[in-house]
Amino acid sequence: FISNGTTLCVLDPHCRYVPGADILQPGRRYDNLDERFWSNWADLKSAYLRDEDCPEELKEGSLFRFPLRSTQKLVENSEIVGHSESWISGEVDLCITKWVMEEHLKEWIPQMKKALFFLNHVTELKFFVIKDSHGLRHSMPKMQLTKWFEVSVDQAARESRAQLHAMVREFKGEESRVDAINYPLTITEKSSDMKCVSSQNWVIQQGVGDLVKPDQQWLFSPQIKPKHGIAACIDLKADATKTKLLSGSVFCFLPLPITSRLPVHVNGAFILDATRRNLWRPTDPEDPDDRYKWNLRLIEATASSYSKLLVDAQQYYVKPSAYTSGTQLWNNIHHFYNAFPMWLGKEQEPPEGMFLTLARMVYMKLAEQNEEVLASFKKIESVDTSECSAESKQFAVEWHPLLNEGNPSRQGHFWKPSLAEKTLAPILESIGMNLLVSPIRLQKHFADLEPKVELPIASRRSVYKYYSTFHQQVSETGFPCQIKNTAFKSTDNFKRFTEYLLAPETVPASTPVAGSGLSSPQVFPDSPFDLPLLLTADEQLRIFDEQNKAIKSGYVALFPKCQEHFLHPGMLKMNYVKSYFREPSADNWGLICSILSATLPASLQVQVVRKASKHINFQHELKPLWQCLSSDPVFKQHMEEIVGVWALLPSTDDRLFSIQSNDQLLPLDIFSEPTSANQPIIQVLQQAGMPFLDTSITGLYITKPATALTGPTKQFCPKLSNHARVLTNLYCLYQEGTLQPFLTSRDIDRNIETLFQYFANIHFANDKNSLQKIKSIPLFKNIDGKQCTLLGDVYVWPGSICQAGREKWVKEANVVFLKKGDVWTKLGSASVLGIQDLTTLQVYTRYIFPHFGLFSEEERIKHLQHIRDGLYYDAESESKSEYYPEKRYIANQFISALKALPCLLHNGSLKPVSDFSDPEVKIFPTFKESFLFPPKELMAQQWLVFLRKIGLRTKVTKEEFVQFCHKVSSGKHKELRKASSVLTRYLFGAD
Repeated sequence: FISNGTTLCVLDPHCRYVPGADILQPGRRYDNLDERFWSNWADLKSAYLRDEDCPEELKEGSLFRFPLRSTQKLVENSEIVGHSESWISGEVDLCITKWVMEEHLKEWIPQMKKALFFLNHVTELKFFVIKDSHGLRHSMPKMQLTKWFEVSVDQAARESRAQLHAMVREFKGEESRVDAINYPLTITEKSSDMKCVSSQNWVIQQGVGDLVKPDQQWLFSPQIKPKHGIAACIDLKADATKTKLLSGSVFCFLPLPITSRLPVHVNGAFILDATRRNLWRPTDPEDPDDRYKWNLRLIEATASSYSKLLVDAQQYYVKPSAYTSGTQLWNNIHHFYNAFPMWLGKEQEPPEGMFLTLARMVYMKLAEQNEEVLASFKKIESVDTSECSAESKQFAVEWHPLLNEGNPSRQGHFWKPSLAEKTLAPILESIGMNLLVSPIRLQKHFADLEPKVELPIASRRSVYKYYSTFHQQVSETGFPCQIKNTAFKSTDNFKRFTEYLLAPETVPASTPVAGSGLSSPQVFPDSPFDLPLLLTADEQLRIFDEQNKAIKSGYVALFPKCQEHFLHPGMLKMNYVKSYFREPSADNWGLICSILSATLPASLQVQVVRKASKHINFQHELKPLWQCLSSDPVFKQHMEEIVGVWALLPSTDDRLFSIQSNDQLLPLDIFSEPTSANQPIIQVLQQAGMPFLDTSITGLYITKPATALTGPTKQFCPKLSNHARVLTNLYCLYQEGTLQPFLTSRDIDRNIETLFQYFANIHFANDKNSLQKIKSIPLFKNIDGKQCTLLGDVYVWPGSICQAGREKWVKEANVVFLKKGDVWTKLGSASVLGIQDLTTLQVYTRYIFPHFGLFSEEERIKHLQHIRDGLYYDAESESKSEYYPEKRYIANQFISALKALPCLLHNGSLKPVSDFSDPEVKIFPTFKESFLFPPKELMAQQWLVFLRKIGLRTKVTKEEFVQFCHKVSSGKHKELRKASSVLTRYLFGAD
């Protein structure tokens, strides 16, 4: 053959014609074919159309000359076919005449087209038929062409291939940058005899390396680069569903006699077997060699390229601009999906071997890259609304990723509705849900992967998930908003939508849930909180707020100003699970408070309302309200808080009470436990000013059986059986100051006795609160007959105590002494009431001695005399007790306190007895200027004996004695002889 007239290649297998040809090198290549060459080989010039009259069309390109067997004799002499069975049997005519050759060339035309897909340096193929001169060549002015055929690639594809060539040239292996290029390819056919032009449109994807795994190792041969390509037809037919799918071929740059059963042509630098007609297969499948591993890696790289093509080729199948025909857009989209390798769901043979692996890898790569290959319709309303026609609507495609958790607004859902669900489709579309027009078979192929890739299908759960993400577009103004201003447009549509979401998967969506009588509550696929799935009684669509749930209640009519807090009456029969709405809980108080604040007069938000009938009508307002508070579980849970803010507990004296603390005045329920035994205490309490519950309002609720709802009064109004709470009421009356007339009445002693008999039912030992209250009310009498409380130190009066100045030290010490065996004993023992028993010694030690300075001189002498005349000797005796250590301890405390007691007056201040000296010891009066002596009234022998026991000095210290001796020796004493004698006698113990 000769190429572009510059290079000639000749193959001479018999080594007969080419100079120097031999068995090892049976051919030659000649470059730079100049005039000298042609002059040497002049007989070849015309054979290779190098004459001057050669048509311009033949001066470029490659011209092949084959030794065609155009006669029977040439066939018989052929070493290749002359002895073949087909020639001997006559089944095949192996003579290649001119006409047979032309037919072969016509059959070659489709192969010419295929050759242009991936032979990047071949851009056009032509063949020509030269007019036969039949020996009249010399009479023809110029060589003529009778027929020609041309297959060519458009210029844009040629430029793209140039980029590909540069990209392949730069590829150096696993460390190189991998890339791919895709471009549209138009193959044009021109025929001289038909005089027509036809074309085919393809999109080609070619690349080198693995786009998804750029670090892939290509170890087989450094001379072979892992090039690959995909060719998909983009010629669109009128009806994509009736288009016969392409059964793709396999290429190793030129087509191989292999069908992949894929809807595209696949090209790759595959390693082939010795026949050059099949991909290489290992001898041992269990131990694949490097050639087979190369092919496997190349199949994976081709799958990466295929998956990228499916994304990039969308623009060639479906134009991004709007369509005026939805059918046309739908048809183009399904043409696009014809390029996907789909074999599941229809009676279609799947690819085999490596190509089934390639097909599965395509889906795997799409899933790994989460590509946008799912299509949905998007209706675009025309701006011009003057004409209400079909042409006023436009349609466009919107592409969605397979799974888009990061941006769920673009997520599409396969949609294959049942007959009943078709009525739901407009509602789903109205809220903006993207229902895909992608074939459902596509979803099955992704689900067939290992591991499975579950693409969303429009179902109860996926619709709910979509709505949870896209609910903002339901309302342009946000939430809450009127249901008529939302995408739902009406309560019925929203109810239908909610029924679908609440219905179990096993129940058809068309089955109404409301009123169905289902025993099991219905739930949403997931938590509805933070989603606008709540329609309230004010026709507002609101967010389900877990922190501020609505109330599902039939009492919404009682609260006309607060309908936004209640479920719409039309939704009450829907079998919601209870947890979606307010249940009895402490967390509901904020909402209940706001509802009642908007409903009740603000004047009721006090502890006590007097003349209450001016603020609220008891029969028409208060009584129905109590019915709601008693029967609705949400309100009932908070009755205590409600009556803690609003005065709603009525009394017979036209007052309303609230419960703002546990220790406050409340109306007493005296009718729930009627008995004649209660009459005495009721009369006393009535005299004390105790309020009684108005049973004309609350009687309806307190007469119900024990198994039924007992009502508010049994919970909040104290009863006579609740002795502690009645005591709290009495304490409140005392705190208010309204109990004083009762305490000063003539019958107070009898009434106190009745109260003590009633309150004796309180176990004060375990009820410290009640104990503190009873002790705080002046219902007790001290030893002086005056009413008093039991606050502070309270003791039973021991009896044998000097009464001098008693009121002084009792008041100052804040101590109470009660008579032993008085009426207070009806309440319980002294120890329970905190009343202590003290001995006389303890009273002196704790209270009288610490306040001894309050007494007058006369009162002090009386107390000392009382101690001298017997109490001290009792204490002295008990201090020596061996069998009663407690008495011994008390006696020793008393004696120690008495000795330290400042009880004798000197120069206006009290000093203990130990500061004074015994006048009968002569050394003291002899040196009297150095000592203190008891007052004259205490100089009697009886007093001195007592005083000596409690500390009166009878001896001097060593220092004092030495000092006195110096004084006498220095002659400074007035009576030296007497003083010297006293010192001498004292020294020798004679005095």
